[in-house]
Amino acid sequence: MLHHSARLNDVEIATEAAKAGAEILLRYWETIGKADADMKARNDWVSAADREAEQAIIACIRDLSPGDSFLAEETGASGEKSNRTWVIDPLDGTSNYLQHFPVWSI
Repeated sequence: MLHHSARLNDVEIATEAAKAGAEILLRYWETIGKADADMKARNDWVSAADREAEQAIIACIRDLSPGDSFLAEETGASGEKSNRTWVIDPLDGTSNYLQHFPVWSI
């Protein structure tokens, strides 16, 4: 994770946050399966990998851009009211991910 005294631009912040989420998701990749997930709604899965990746993404953004707010898929709205809100889907393609089909994103 980058730690700069100068403010990073939005793309750099998003890239660092995505890397933080990817680190979590890749750690689970080999061992996770549908048995390790819960169904939120019909064909809408959530796993510990989703939740941990979301936490890592939010923590990274908070570190790099304090004061921003968040609207995240798993935890909803958080942070102070701000001029900037990050919308986060920590794992788009959870069903693919859980079946080890390599078409998913952050």
